[in-house]
Amino acid sequence: VCFLNYGRLVHENMRNKLKVNVVLLATLAIIVSGLTITEATIGFLPPEIPAESSSRFAEPDAGIVLNPRADINYRLPNNTEPIHYDIELTTNVHNGTRNFAGKVQILLNVVEDTRTIVVHAREMEDIQASISNGSEYALVPTYELEREFLSLTPQLANVNLNRGTNWTLTITYRGQLHTAYSGFHIIPYTDAENKVHYMATTQFESTNARHAFPCYDEPAKRATFTITIRHDASYNAISNMPKNETASSTGVTVFDKTSVTVPTYLIAFHISDYAYTESSLFGLPHRLYSKPSEVGNHQFGLVSGMLVLQGLANLYNVSFVMPRLAQVAIPSKGGAMENWGLVTYGETVLLYNKTTGTTASQFSIANIIAHELTHQWFGNHVAVRWWTYLWLKEGFATLYSYEVLDEVFPEWDVYQRMHVGDYQSALISDGQGIVVPLTHYAQTPTEISARYGTSSYAKPSSVLFMWQHALGDKVFRSGLNKYLIKNAFSSAEEWDLFDALQSAVNEQQVSIPASIRVMFPTWSQQSGYPLLTVTRNYNTNTFTVTQTFYNDNKTLTSDKTFYVPFNYVSRSKIRFP
Repeated sequence: VCFLNYGRLVHENMRNKLKVNVVLLATLAIIVSGLTITEATIGFLPPEIPAESSSRFAEPDAGIVLNPRADINYRLPNNTEPIHYDIELTTNVHNGTRNFAGKVQILLNVVEDTRTIVVHAREMEDIQASISNGSEYALVPTYELEREFLSLTPQLANVNLNRGTNWTLTITYRGQLHTAYSGFHIIPYTDAENKVHYMATTQFESTNARHAFPCYDEPAKRATFTITIRHDASYNAISNMPKNETASSTGVTVFDKTSVTVPTYLIAFHISDYAYTESSLFGLPHRLYSKPSEVGNHQFGLVSGMLVLQGLANLYNVSFVMPRLAQVAIPSKGGAMENWGLVTYGETVLLYNKTTGTTASQFSIANIIAHELTHQWFGNHVAVRWWTYLWLKEGFATLYSYEVLDEVFPEWDVYQRMHVGDYQSALISDGQGIVVPLTHYAQTPTEISARYGTSSYAKPSSVLFMWQHALGDKVFRSGLNKYLIKNAFSSAEEWDLFDALQSAVNEQQVSIPASIRVMFPTWSQQSGYPLLTVTRNYNTNTFTVTQTFYNDNKTLTSDKTFYVPFNYVSRSKIRFP
């Protein structure tokens, strides 16, 4: 999802263009005379303790106000897990009706003996539920509003769900389309003849899929999906997968089963009277949908999507796995959403008017497209284990939106924008002591929403680039390839990334002072950044680099330390590595 865009500072273009090396966070470039690398010393290195817990770093001295944690556990119990969803939705949104009806069948596996299945649900009425594995049994629903838990227990006391068995859970219900831009919602628009049209669309990240259908609404609980939408014959429906022409009929659109498992927040559907244009690149179909009056403004967004998606696949050496990509322009929507195979955008960040548009608006559109399409790998191909690790998808989406744009539109020199914008915003916010660590636990929907800020976008994109620059493009991209392949269609946490990078380091025989598991957490598990002081001794012809924790409030002190990669050159060897 894209609310903000942040960036990196140093770039080594794959076309081998010469670029200027710029200071990135604490990546320090120093020009000195007559020194060898052995004569440079580093002070105050952190301990080499690869502890897998953010409790190893204390935060109060950073000046950050940490809100108290929720008293109850908002996570679903792990006694059952989804395998496949069959979803049927019926809507009359064509005439502005907000009511919709739903039926979901969830094939689930029982992980631990239990009698109760717990799923998420929001604002649903007339819930009827049953379960079957040969015989069908009625379930008694109970609902807890605070955690939005729908608990379902067999009516018969002798029905037990035993570990290792599979069951089909069936739930029917009614709901109402939201008028706000979340969950399953309704949007009106007025055409040139002053006629009002309506559409129904979705915005499920991070905890809103439960408004459209009862589900295991957590990012690591992936499953396959088959979706059916019943709608007026004058409307069309689109979803993550292509339409199944054989199974569909007038007013009933059935979509192919997802070819891979998908987190619930990445499921999407859109019901409207939209029109589309289409093309393809290397056999992959691309479509762009909008109000019929905007079809003339499709070209730039459609072509950019094609080039960016292929560029990202080349950078990661991992293919885009969905059978097609659709991009949808939605009026009055803010930002964009990376639903797998069906990406939704506000009209202003997807549609380009060739008559009135500018290069600045082209950049804005392409940058948002690149951000969302990076998510097709970081967040979709590999999901985050939990929202604690939101930076694993948003940080990469921010970084690689610029990486790929420099390939597709090299004449824009996009890194200049990052130097003066995104990087500076990270330094300013973090220097004020108002940014939590990259890895920061969140539990309630409110806490999760608060994660969408500097600590998930600007700072991690800068930190990730720092490590890319320190390890080198070849090693870093090899590590990302390993991360994407090993964790494909699953979920990951930061340690999975660290291990993938370490594997690439080992494979390429790169010398580093400590393991990635030791070095990277000094940036991901504590807030702030260091101030580096370089002291040169002209008598001994050496220099020393020391670090102190930086905060705009000079009365705050901390003994935090960081692993800081830096470059320097001597007069005799003036070229940077």
